[in-house]
Amino acid sequence: MLRVSAQENRLKKANKDYEELAFPDATSIYLKIAESGFKSEELFQKLGNNYYFNAKYADALKWYAELLDLNNSPEDPIYLLRYSQTLKALGHNKESEIMYNRFQERILGEDANYSTDAQFYLNLIADNSNRYTLQPLTINTDKVEFGATVLGDKLIYTAAGEMSGPVKRIHSWTNEIFYDFYQAKIEENGNLGKAEKMPGNLNSRYNESSVVFTKDGNTAYFTRNNTTPKSKKVKGRKDNLKIYRATKVNDKWKNIEDLSINSDIYSNAHPALSPDERSLFFASNMPGSLGQTDIFMVEINADGSLSEPENLGPGINTRGRESFPFVSGDQELYFSSDGHFGLGSYDVFYVDLTAKTHQIINLGKPINSSFDDFAFWIDNKTHQGYFSSNRQGGKGQDDIYRFTEIIPIKKAISNTISGKVTDEKTGEPQEGVTITFRDMENNILASVTTDESGSYTQEINRYLEHRLVAHKNGFETTDKFIAQGAPAREVDFSLKANIVEIPDKIKQRIAEQDIVKILSKEEPNKVKHIDGIQPGYFLIANVYSCKSFSNRFMRFLEKKGLSPKSFYRSQNNYYYVYLERYDTLQEARKARDSKFFGKYLAKTWILEY
Repeated sequence: MLRVSAQENRLKKANKDYEELAFPDATSIYLKIAESGFKSEELFQKLGNNYYFNAKYADALKWYAELLDLNNSPEDPIYLLRYSQTLKALGHNKESEIMYNRFQERILGEDANYSTDAQFYLNLIADNSNRYTLQPLTINTDKVEFGATVLGDKLIYTAAGEMSGPVKRIHSWTNEIFYDFYQAKIEENGNLGKAEKMPGNLNSRYNESSVVFTKDGNTAYFTRNNTTPKSKKVKGRKDNLKIYRATKVNDKWKNIEDLSINSDIYSNAHPALSPDERSLFFASNMPGSLGQTDIFMVEINADGSLSEPENLGPGINTRGRESFPFVSGDQELYFSSDGHFGLGSYDVFYVDLTAKTHQIINLGKPINSSFDDFAFWIDNKTHQGYFSSNRQGGKGQDDIYRFTEIIPIKKAISNTISGKVTDEKTGEPQEGVTITFRDMENNILASVTTDESGSYTQEINRYLEHRLVAHKNGFETTDKFIAQGAPAREVDFSLKANIVEIPDKIKQRIAEQDIVKILSKEEPNKVKHIDGIQPGYFLIANVYSCKSFSNRFMRFLEKKGLSPKSFYRSQNNYYYVYLERYDTLQEARKARDSKFFGKYLAKTWILEY
């Protein structure tokens, strides 16, 4: 008992160092405890994390394996993901897939980002690879260089500073010299001149990294250790990171300010500006984050004040780490993540901020590797850019690489869907048929009209599921499904003429919605008979004329954690998908008005039977 108690006391001391991010000090204590034979989930989690977050994957693998030997199904599934990423970084691809699929199974229904298995993601990554040529920069050394951006004719980046004077400033988290900003002139051929420390007072006694400048070069947002603590309780503590803003006055950086979004109890880092410079994106572990670190956004008001931070949500953020955001001139968000399936730990991902449905795309090789790849920056006009990596073959721990984009990502992820629409009875081509492309949440992604030959063509994002709806007055509306990852193809429609006269109000509604929603604006809607269903008040989510799409929509709702049900009305040949049945109208109204108590945000209707 005394031996266990002593080890637990040492574990408490290591935990204190861990919470203060002094990883090297904590690791030595954890190792001594493990070597003594003491075993616990907490111990193996901390040891694995210490090595994982410092990209020492061989050591991380050992301790995550110990963790899973002790408990094959840890309470927090994030450890399955980290183990998967560690295996991937070390080249154990098959084992990594198995572990990732175990992680997916654990959280299926909680997070839609993980609803597809590992093999699909590997195929997606392979399809999206080989779109870049790259070369390491001459300014790389045997230390650390990362986070490049361009200001005028200079490349600005972060590097481990030079040790000078009697005191060596070593950061407790990394055991590295503190980071400063450096610069090198970009020659006309793209080569770099001599590297030198960036002049001015953006550099301080502590860490600086990840700077972004306004287009006029007169305002800078950058990451620095917390040198301006607001609380006396954390006075002098430098571990947390903050985003600071500085303005240039007479060629000197002045007015360095601690932004309102910062805190003494969590970190904000890696700022990025939107093209119009009205929004600031950044990474943070602030309360309310979905994972280790998430990407947030704030609006920059005209007077320089900032809005409340907005989490970019589960479409982008995961239970892992999302960091190093960059927004291109075409409103494309690039960021690094170890929460989405990739080739290594940190991979670079892409999402089109202008799209109605945010689809996360892995940039593939050679940008991504089995190691950490991050801090992506690109000029859409020249298709030139930079990113950072600790991959093998580099000079130092982190190196900067220059790349040329050969095929733009929007072209790489697009496919052409074309086809022809004819009259089912006569075979004649049908001009003026509206083909609407929708996602599985019924958002309209694109719409096109057939020409005089009955033909249509449309570019789509091939990594999204699509439902194609064909509509023309006088014909029955019909739809077809295109699976995620489908190749370029022809999708033809053969329309059947309406055999009964439909009221104008219903025709208009079909034309506008493309799926048959026969529910009027009266409340509640009333029907006289439903086959085999107990009377009551039904909260309707959607109505379909096709059973397969009704079933597919129900599976979509189930992945969101809902328990939908459905019934079929032979009187009109429609399939109704409903969220719940209620005994009273008051209960049904309460469910509808509360967006099904916050569980379903789309529109619903009440149907009385």
